[in-house]
Amino acid sequence: MSRKSLEEEEEEEEEGNKTTLHGKNCKSEALRLYLEASLELKETEMPTAQIDHTWPSYILQSFQSAGQLESSNHSLSVYSYFGAYIRLLYHLFGLDGPFEVTVQHQQDVVNLVITYLKGSVNYPILFLQINPREWFLLESKRRQSDNLIRSAFRDIRESSLLTPAITGISVFGTRLALYKYDKSTNCDTPPAIVPHREYLNDLAPTEWWDCDINDVSGRQLLLQEVENARRFEGN
Repeated sequence: MSRKSLEEEEEEEEEGNKTTLHGKNCKSEALRLYLEASLELKETEMPTAQIDHTWPSYILQSFQSAGQLESSNHSLSVYSYFGAYIRLLYHLFGLDGPFEVTVQHQQDVVNLVITYLKGSVNYPILFLQINPREWFLLESKRRQSDNLIRSAFRDIRESSLLTPAITGISVFGTRLALYKYDKSTNCDTPPAIVPHREYLNDLAPTEWWDCDINDVSGRQLLLQEVENARRFEGN
């Protein structure tokens, strides 16, 4: 009787071990499926833009290198596109004119500010706010970018706004969202979204970042804003 009980206990223990192992395998499989789904979602949310080859080859090379750097070393991702955008801005504004590219830090992002030198004063005429690409999927980071762009408008309007309007561009990797402040109306666009009192509404929707520096729409947007910013050259 006691021997039978011992055998039964051994069988129950073996069965328990199988159940535990099965549970671990299920968890591993669930984790694998979750990671695969997350990657698929990321690819869906952030499709690869079709390269606009009308950019000079050295500009395309800089952005390709920046993307590779960000993918391989996330600790440096906030600065991954830093050099590429500086190079692009000097390509657009030139080195021998009255324009300078200056660097400003706002919390954990970097602003590249294009200033117009008039006399001994540098007036901001356009700025790009650089955010890591992977932050784009986080509403909190898009909202932070939105807040910082509007805060920059407030600071500029009170101190050194030379032009009747100024453009700020929120950048996540190569994705662009256009913001504008109009001095005559004291309005900025797109209009800020007010938080709902009862539920968590999206305060910085992904649709605002509807252009990519690598595709035709992004290139046209940036060229148009550069043309607008340069309109006051010589005045």
